[in-house]
Amino acid sequence: MLLTRTSGFVRGLSPLAMALLAPNLAFGQPITLSSARNEINVGRFGRPGQTSVLDAVALPQGRSALLLQSPMGVRVVIVSPQGDQIATSPDLPSTIGLRLPKAIAANETGRVYVLDQQGAVAWFDATRDNELQLSGSRHLTLAAASDICALRGRVFVLGVDNIWVPGPLIRAFSGVSDTIASFGDQFGPRDALLQTTYNSGQLYCDSASGRVTVASRLLPEVRTYNGFTGDLLWTARLPNFRALEVDRPDPRSVKYRLPADSIWEEVVGIFSPQPGVVAVQRGQRRGLESQGPSDPIKTDYFNGSRGTFKFSQSDLQGIIRDAREGRLYMIMSRRIRGDVFAAVQYSLNGGR
Repeated sequence: MLLTRTSGFVRGLSPLAMALLAPNLAFGQPITLSSARNEINVGRFGRPGQTSVLDAVALPQGRSALLLQSPMGVRVVIVSPQGDQIATSPDLPSTIGLRLPKAIAANETGRVYVLDQQGAVAWFDATRDNELQLSGSRHLTLAAASDICALRGRVFVLGVDNIWVPGPLIRAFSGVSDTIASFGDQFGPRDALLQTTYNSGQLYCDSASGRVTVASRLLPEVRTYNGFTGDLLWTARLPNFRALEVDRPDPRSVKYRLPADSIWEEVVGIFSPQPGVVAVQRGQRRGLESQGPSDPIKTDYFNGSRGTFKFSQSDLQGIIRDAREGRLYMIMSRRIRGDVFAAVQYSLNGGR
């Protein structure tokens, strides 16, 4: 089974049960996914077998937003807790800069943000006619953008603005033209040819704590910042990370060096299964030409306040893109059937 960027949702524990089990999770008890699940092939929202999910995010009231790609184009679909289509956008227009849609985010009200790989951001609101209406857009001056998240009226974008001059890694804005803050040192060496390689990664906003967590795709480093001051709160390392090594044989070229068994890892997701816990997911690839990370996906859990590593888990069969209101949002991809949107119950500490 090959896995891509992901979502699926999960009816989980009550807030009281989550609070009671919080100490157990913080000290190393794993998430358990139920075998009972409702799987929906996303081809029903596009073209069967040819529709894939670029990204997904949780919305209020158990809904979710999927960024779907098919031969017909790229669009956003809002899905109910039962897996039914609630609203959809037209094909995302290149006229507002969305030529290469990359990632999706949502704020507390359900407004959906779409990020383009070249720094364009557009936001949409649902109408009474079950359509997503374009409400605004802007273009950040970035050489490459890789992820987006929203937090209490602010939108955060992970990207590199100039490969020749080291600059901030994260930018925050709240409207069409203003940029509130820029913060975060870039990952890796200060090397122009490696800036987009090492600084492509995952970004996660925790609305409850106001923290923003970022991880490089290819390096075993995780950082958490205060989303309002930009202060670095903690830095942690992923244990036993199988890195793809990079050589510079000369100033104009980059060469990638595989481990002896040709298996290397990349960071594929960040989420919070409950308040006070940050989870970072990584998948394995074999060789440089593999299409995507293979399962099982390894999940590393950290204390959200201090960054202390707690434990790892290797039996979750998917990349979790978000967690909200007791549900985990994940998508599993299969070569023949296409991407599958799965609703999977979960529990902490092995059960309720």
